Amino acid sequence: MKPNLKIVPTSEILPLTGFSEKKVIYLKNIIENSESIKNPLALAAVEHKYLLLEDAALLEAIRRANIHFVPAQVIRLKKNLKIYANLFAKDPVDSCLDDFQARFPRSCRFVNESATGDFNNSHTIFAPGSGKQDEKVLAIKKTGAGYISPLVFDFLEYLACSCTLIEKIFPSEWRAVNLKKHDPPELLRITNLTGTDLRFSGMNGYLLPSGSLRVEFGSRIIGINFPVRVLNEGVPAHQKEQFLYDLVNFRLKSGFSEYIKSGVYLLNY
Repeated sequence: MKPNLKIVPTSEILPLTGFSEKKVIYLKNIIENSESIKNPLALAAVEHKYLLLEDAALLEAIRRANIHFVPAQVIRLKKNLKIYANLFAKDPVDSCLDDFQARFPRSCRFVNESATGDFNNSHTIFAPGSGKQDEKVLAIKKTGAGYISPLVFDFLEYLACSCTLIEKIFPSEWRAVNLKKHDPPELLRITNLTGTDLRFSGMNGYLLPSGSLRVEFGSRIIGINFPVRVLNEGVPAHQKEQFLYDLVNFRLKSGFSEYIKSGVYLLNY
């Protein structure tokens, strides 16, 4: 494993998702209390900028903490990159899909799930139903240049206004509760996403909902605790990068590193 580690200005990082205000406050408190950034941010380099391949709450928390540089692990946007965009809605979404398709009949249409492989010029939004036959698949055509259509993001904004979207619970909100059975939330999946789509949406400011994006790019380094004071020092970036590599090598040689199937996790003890 030879990760590409860099020190990157926060001004050059473009988010791909929105963020939860509660999560920003929670992460900012962790950064300020620990005086460090625990994990290098996962970024992809594009046209003198970087795409943030994780939830934007972390980047927003870092910016609010007046930190202008971050440790980063930079990856390439390969063609076989696995990208998942999943969203949970508390309310039924059938009527939203029907109404949105009716508004844009030339750009959106319902298709059969088994036939979606034939729609290479579209992105599809899967919505569950009570049974397999009830599942709806809405195909939204790509732009004439082959990019993801802005209508995908228009639909997500429309959905957010019409339904209650469910966000993940983070530790500061954990409480002892009595578990009760509820109707399962509805899961929407946006498929056929590629690195090209991420580049187009990031460069044009189109954002996915908070917590909806997951990118599998291989091995990831975590748990190095990069000191904020080093990031804020007025020294050249290459010196900070050397400190980052030294920190990673120290962790690898310390005996407190753990290898698992999906990559290397560097753990602080």
